[in-house]
Amino acid sequence: MTQPMIQSQKLLSPVDLCSAVMERVINAEFREKHKAKGAPLAMLAFAEEVTKKITRPKQFADYFDGMTMTVPWCSEAGNNPEYHSIVGQKLLYVDWQNLYDLEMCCPHATCTGVLSNDRHNFSKHKTLFPIYGLEGALAWCIVQKIECSCCKRPFDANDGEVLLNILPHIAEDYPVKTAYATTNSTSHISRNASEIFATLMIAYGNGELCSKLLYDAINRAYMGRIKTYYSLALSRKESSTTTPNEYIPKDGSFIRQCPPLGDTIRDLYNQAASSATNRWGISDFERNTREMQSVKCVGIFAQDHTFEPIKIT
Repeated sequence: MTQPMIQSQKLLSPVDLCSAVMERVINAEFREKHKAKGAPLAMLAFAEEVTKKITRPKQFADYFDGMTMTVPWCSEAGNNPEYHSIVGQKLLYVDWQNLYDLEMCCPHATCTGVLSNDRHNFSKHKTLFPIYGLEGALAWCIVQKIECSCCKRPFDANDGEVLLNILPHIAEDYPVKTAYATTNSTSHISRNASEIFATLMIAYGNGELCSKLLYDAINRAYMGRIKTYYSLALSRKESSTTTPNEYIPKDGSFIRQCPPLGDTIRDLYNQAASSATNRWGISDFERNTREMQSVKCVGIFAQDHTFEPIKIT
């Protein structure tokens, strides 16, 4: 008896991904449909191709490093400013069940249910969740929606409470501290950025400085991309008579969603400092308070000099 032949799906090459992205980006219907979205059009097109050709067939191992896929470079990127603008950016697929084969318990202490996948944020509304950092351009996430089988509470796979129910060596693949992975947030700040910001939050006004640092990271990434794009065009000038396409503008194309303002970052820092959503179950505020309360004054005279001088009548 002849055994049936099993045909393996052809792996997508960087050129295939670039062609798929450009085909969508130049489509007038695609541009009109996603004109109000926060993610760049090229990243939305890339995520759509990844969802269709990679995540649905569950070919994660061939393209993803953990939960992260990096937009690959290809020779055609030098001719396509839209695709060139997202080369090197990160697309995260936050799905603990399909990627890591995990069975997660409900985060609520009084519930014994198990979390199961529902749908992700890109399946219906075609939206991507941003992570701001100091490394350059934003990272964008396809985030799985999950629901408890017992209490029916809904969660996002990148909620801090969900991350705490996952072994640390796996949860670390999502690059955000659990205390900063707040529920119902419209964006997250990367682990590296939040740790740096914590050292800057001595004065209230430093929240504005942190916001400017996030803006500066995006600006520097954009300037670097312009330099490499036109440098490639210059290197091909001797063998080509065509003029390179003009690079995409920064505001409204390269970045369509701005980083949080200083007040928002300050509020997030205060909320994280008072949050017990961490591995040790005690907030930084409580820990610092107990450290100060444990200081003793033995055999030393202490006096408060802040009182108003006594007036002699």
